[in-house]
Amino acid sequence: MKIAVIGTGMVGRSISAKLVQVGHEVVMGTRDVQKTLAQNGTDVFGNVPLAQWQGGNNKVTLKSITEAAKFAELLFVCTHGSVAKNALDLADFGDLKSKTVIDVSNGLVFGAEGEQPSLSPVNTTSIGEKLQKAFPEAHIVKTLNNIQHTVMVNPSLIEGQHNVFMSGNNKEAKSIAQKILNSFGWESEQVIDLGNITYSRAMEMNVLLWWRMYEILGTGEFNFQLMKK
Repeated sequence: MKIAVIGTGMVGRSISAKLVQVGHEVVMGTRDVQKTLAQNGTDVFGNVPLAQWQGGNNKVTLKSITEAAKFAELLFVCTHGSVAKNALDLADFGDLKSKTVIDVSNGLVFGAEGEQPSLSPVNTTSIGEKLQKAFPEAHIVKTLNNIQHTVMVNPSLIEGQHNVFMSGNNKEAKSIAQKILNSFGWESEQVIDLGNITYSRAMEMNVLLWWRMYEILGTGEFNFQLMKK
């Protein structure tokens, strides 16, 4: 499958590399290709410049978001939630029609040092819902947003039947997304379909709990497991 990954940070890189590994043709989308490739030094998260990363991942090509959306049969949104819609706005509207768009973004907002992060949007809507409203002919599926990028693409890092959630309005799109998750190593029994895209609110709000656990544990390589009697 031809897949576009919008976003060049650590999440976009991990997902792109995994998609290539499992046999897909992958393009990363960015606003300004030349500017992205000209970046020097590591970013605030310690990631090497994209041009250097591509040296070991030369099957992943870099294109503008407009070109990437035109190329793709399926898209991943791996930007920060605050710019997710703006990023997709750079695609030609018709190039998103009837396509599955997997939204991995979050709206964490960090204040002064020592303050708890907040979310935007929250409670009455979500990034997933905003994307579906803005692009009604695309099929938005929210998933993987409350899991560290290393675990997203390699769930076996965590022992046990821990879970990944999804939500979306289109049944076929969610089936496509589940097949992608399966190829990443998630068993079907680990995937919990919460329902329509409004449930992306719950998924995004869970990130506040995820972040606190990250601070307590000192690592993002953990996940939540749903258990019942």
